[in-house]
Amino acid sequence: MPSQRLTESSVADQVLGHAHWPDQALQAARTQFAQSTALSGAGWHGPHDIQTLIGLQGQFLWSEDVFQVRTILFDFDPGHIGSEGRYQLVGGWTSTEQGRFQCVPNNPAIGYAFIALLPDGGEPRTVIVSGMMTGNDWKIYTAVLNKVGPNGPQLPPFSAVRLS
Repeated sequence: MPSQRLTESSVADQVLGHAHWPDQALQAARTQFAQSTALSGAGWHGPHDIQTLIGLQGQFLWSEDVFQVRTILFDFDPGHIGSEGRYQLVGGWTSTEQGRFQCVPNNPAIGYAFIALLPDGGEPRTVIVSGMMTGNDWKIYTAVLNKVGPNGPQLPPFSAVRLS
């Protein structure tokens, strides 16, 4: 007889079934679990807990160059939310750089999350997402980023803080 693989939810249902809880208490526990699951994106996410970058779209204060703090606007391409699109860096009143970007959340094959900036007619560069503060919907409010040099991540990190 082949072994039956149990899912976490079926195991939880079995345990709760044996607990003989009143229906009202059981329903309250399931509601609490559903609400907690909905909040799983909120809070601080360290380098190994960046499950998605869908919340990157928007405008950020971009302090990559401490002597020229600029803003950056990320706009995902339709059908590529969380993975690629166009960006525009603005310093003062003028666009100083624009191009395409790609982003990848953390996964074991890579070991970190990153954003690759591919400027039109310029040299590509990559920044590692070392941490981020998000809302319930994974919208990124603050990101801690590291430039990547020939020997890996560079210190000190810089921040991207959401403006809109």
